[in-house]
Amino acid sequence: NLWETLMVLAAQKFYQNTNQAFHLYDLAREVALQLKDQKRLAKTYYNIARSHSGLGNYDKATAAYLESRKAFEAAASERDLIYILSDLGLISLIQERYDDAREYSESSIGLAERLKNSTAPAGAWPDAFGIAGSLRTLGELSLRNGDIDQAISQFQRALNFLNELNRDRGYDFYVTEAFAGLGRVYTSAGDHVRALVALNSARQTAT
Repeated sequence: NLWETLMVLAAQKFYQNTNQAFHLYDLAREVALQLKDQKRLAKTYYNIARSHSGLGNYDKATAAYLESRKAFEAAASERDLIYILSDLGLISLIQERYDDAREYSESSIGLAERLKNSTAPAGAWPDAFGIAGSLRTLGELSLRNGDIDQAISQFQRALNFLNELNRDRGYDFYVTEAFAGLGRVYTSAGDHVRALVALNSARQTAT
């Protein structure tokens, strides 16, 4: 109960006082360590990582994601690794560590494929969410390498996964990002009609 309370308070405080939020996350981490609960420890590090990422502290975010990955592995919570690897791929892309971005993203998709028909417990996010994030990263890498057809395919596949998940519109932000990425690809290809359609879809989803 104490761990749950600290996690909720930290999330609430993040937009008011980030230093206090991180202090609360540190306390939650200590509780998880005292409980010797690897899954709670992994979730704590995951929230710390997302918080640092939101602030642009990518080195700290990466370190926390790696600790989260380690704890999820210790908890035998394989499906949670799908979105952890996906997020690591995105941060690597932002930091222009392109080989790492590809490796993390492909590992995320490969793990999801391996677990597709398994009885492994569900993660905090659906498998499709992690897959979509990895496909977006791979789409950006393909665009960077000038492989337009591959980039279109990867962004479209990401959109397919996200649209399937987005029946309650809880994934609008990610759908918007995918449409925007697709718009950038079509713009680079000189297909301004399809670029406009994709960017307009991004605008509609965001509003």
